[in-house]
Formats: sequence, C-alpha cells, structure tokens
Amino acid sequence: LSYPGRKYTRTGDLGRIIDGNLFITGRIKDLIIVAGRNIYSADVEKTVESSSELLRPGCCAVIGVPEEILSMKGISVPDTSDHVGLVVVAEVRDGKPISKDVIEQIQTRVAEEHGVTVASVKLIKPRTISKTTSGKIKRFECLKQFTDGKLNLVPEPILSKRSLVRSFTTGTCKEGKTPRPQLAKGPPSPSPRLSNKEIVEFLKGLVSEQTGISIDSISTTENLVAYGIDSIGVVRAAQKLSDFLGVPVGAVDVFTATCIAELASFSEDLVMKSQPQQVTTPSYLHESETDSVDLVTEVSRSRQLAICLF
Repeated sequence: LSYPGRKYTRTGDLGRIIDGNLFITGRIKDLIIVAGRNIYSADVEKTVESSSELLRPGCCAVIGVPEEILSMKGISVPDTSDHVGLVVVAEVRDGKPISKDVIEQIQTRVAEEHGVTVASVKLIKPRTISKTTSGKIKRFECLKQFTDGKLNLVPEPILSKRSLVRSFTTGTCKEGKTPRPQLAKGPPSPSPRLSNKEIVEFLKGLVSEQTGISIDSISTTENLVAYGIDSIGVVRAAQKLSDFLGVPVGAVDVFTATCIAELASFSEDLVMKSQPQQVTTPSYLHESETDSVDLVTEVSRSRQLAICLF
C-alpha cells in the first residue's frame, strides 16, 4: 500500500488502535468465518484449554476445515456453516485414554461462549502439536496433519464406568442412575399439545429474561436482532426452549428466526411432527378367511338338511 509521502507493507496482522496506540491482536489467516461469524482461533483456544484440567495449556489449535475434507472423514457440518467446520486439536496431559466427557465439555463450552458448533475434537499425545521455534502453534501444519490423518492421537476415549444421564439440550452428562423404562400396560397417552399462544408467551418471557425488557414492551413481530441478544444468549434460549417443548431446538433455529411469531410457529410445527402417529388395526377379516367361513356355513346347513330328510 502507498499513500503520498508514506509507504506501508501488508503484514497480514490484525490490530486495534486504543488511545492512539496500536495493539496486535492476531493474524488474518487465523480468522475463521463460520455461519457468517468471525471466529478468532486464539479466543476459542483459550475456551478449550479452560474446559478441562486434563488438557495441556498452550497446546491447542482451533482450525477451520473445508466441508469437503470433513465429508471424506465422515464428519458432517451444519448447512449454515459457510461450508467450513470448526476442528479442535488439543494435547492431553498424560497421553492415556480419557473419558468422552472431556470432548463433550469442550463442545459445550465453545457453543455457550462463542455460539458455534465444533465439528470434531482430536485429542493428541503430549508434546506432539506443531509449534514454531518461538513456541507458537502452527495451525496450518495442524490442518495439514488433520487432512492427511497424521495427528498423533491418544487411544480412543472410553466411557466412564459410572452411569451417565445425558441432557439432549446441552450435550453434557451428569452422574446418576439411568432410569429403567417402564412397561406400558396400554397404548401411551399423547402428551398435551402446547398452543401457539403458550409458546409465544414463553418466548416473550425468554427475551425479557435475556434483555431485561418488560414483557409488555416485547412485540411478537419485531426483529429479534433489535433486542440485542448475543450469541451466548441465543444458545441459552435454545436450551430453555428445548426443555419447554420437550424436543431439541438448535441454536441456529433461534438465531435465524426473524421474530417471535415465526419462531413460535416453527416450534409448534416441530412439536407436532415429534408426536407419534397412532395407527389403528382394521377389524375386518381377510378375503380368504371370509370365504372359508362361508364354506363352513354351507357345509353345516347341508348336514342339517340331510338329518331332517333322514
């Protein structure tokens, strides 16, 4: 770049000017665009490292992987992810198999704090992540190793010996006893269906809770963006809406809804589709069975006639 009397070189750094001072905040190549959002690898890496004590600090890489590469490895990404999936590569402390809870903790923390979904988590052995001579993570090299399948992975994570109860809204697991299924003595009774009005009132309460705005001041046709709900608020709202409806609702569904009325209609339709359809068994006889009954009847009548004549 050149301006009259000045010359600049594009370094590829990201920076911010605060009080007249320039602060370097990262590199442009480390910026990942997922679902229309700018995701900075360093920010997500700090979240990942703080999610579990079993991970080595300063030994984590968050990379954006094209959808075609993930598809080749059997990993799916949401349709709204701009064809890029977020992959976490992190070192563990001792390199031994660990519980799958660690992976779930990473995914949950990233979703809560950054509002994005982690497509895959790869846990690798200690001191095997690619770094520069100055100790910086070589994210591009991690991407290449992930693509080529050359990451030094720890053995497959194992399930905890204790029974776990999973929450379908947060993806987290809590220790406890898994309830045994109850045998139904008759056909299951359908759960009471929520009305559109009930869902609307619940959503208005959610918006009020997230923003502090009075429920009476919340419009069902106003754009949700106008209320200033951030990505973390969207994730929490999706979790609470899932619990209220009894069916899972994705954060992306809440984020893409234009207003409360549209989200309520979507939720009502989602609940309707989730309810099982009752199938009634016809009580008529099969055609061949009907023919056999008629035949027996005719034989019986002929025998009665023969007895009378005799």
